[in-house]
Amino acid sequence: MSKLFNLKKWVTLSDAAKHLSAIFGEEVAEADILQFALERRLTLSINFVNGARARCARIVGPEGIEWRELPSLESIPGLESVPGHEGAAPVLYMRSLQLHEDREEYINLSAEVTKIDGVWDLPLLGNDRLDVEHGFQMLIGGHAVTSTNLEGAFVQRGDLVCQLQESMDDNEFQPGSTAALTELKQFIAEKKLPAVEGEALLREHAEERKKYLAKRQERPAQEDYYPAGGLPADCNLVVRTVNLTSFIQGVNASPDEATSALSNRERDSLQKQIAALALALAARSSRYKNGERPNGNQIAEAVSEILEALPDARTHGVGKSALRASIKAGIDLLTR
Repeated sequence: MSKLFNLKKWVTLSDAAKHLSAIFGEEVAEADILQFALERRLTLSINFVNGARARCARIVGPEGIEWRELPSLESIPGLESVPGHEGAAPVLYMRSLQLHEDREEYINLSAEVTKIDGVWDLPLLGNDRLDVEHGFQMLIGGHAVTSTNLEGAFVQRGDLVCQLQESMDDNEFQPGSTAALTELKQFIAEKKLPAVEGEALLREHAEERKKYLAKRQERPAQEDYYPAGGLPADCNLVVRTVNLTSFIQGVNASPDEATSALSNRERDSLQKQIAALALALAARSSRYKNGERPNGNQIAEAVSEILEALPDARTHGVGKSALRASIKAGIDLLTR
């Protein structure tokens, strides 16, 4: 399985559990994978089989926070003459979303709704975390997760974060929607309604459908979307092999190394920096280039020569194989 594992960019939860079982010499279940993810020890990902709709944004610091002004009472019909509010200072609110309570990272979601596909990481910020928690509870015979998050579900690639969106046409509570029609047909079938009653309900839905489509044409397309209540049904939870490898290295680290172990995000960032330096080196000299990619072997050889010339250099962890692995992992992270 090791050779096949190395050929894949991601594996299913089942295969991830089997791989860890073989590495650790003890049984690892899918529930363990989800628990590691919830504890933020392992980065979980999702594969969009049919794509998804989302609003996206790059992560920014405090300097990138966007503010909006609440409308004044004078601008609201019927309240323009309320005493005591004449000339009041405008009230500002933060439009940006803060990703983590303990980190100064924010996103300013685009109004445009775009389609995304492929494999994305789960930052476990909102309903994406609740869905993973629910899946974990079901596997261990626990309790159903009934909590919700108004901010929706999120996915991430590097510093690009996307808030998943659902269309009102997929909302069974929206009169005239396709989802409402599906629910209606199921209701008619389950209740075994007479043909006359069933046809009357279908005609009523057809009229609601006309109204819904007319309203949708009157407004911008993005206004037909709202934050998703969870991860889409037609997707699969997976684990990137690079993240699984980092997790294994962290578990197998000595106590001293484990104490100072980097988080997945920090490790990814450092590996991307190493890959960027390798790209810069390859751009300067064809000796360090293999086709359009950096030549990891040549770069590792050159770095080893430099380190060997340094007196009392602490070269543990920067051997040729480690350097090649870091360059490859960083390139994968930059191009995935």
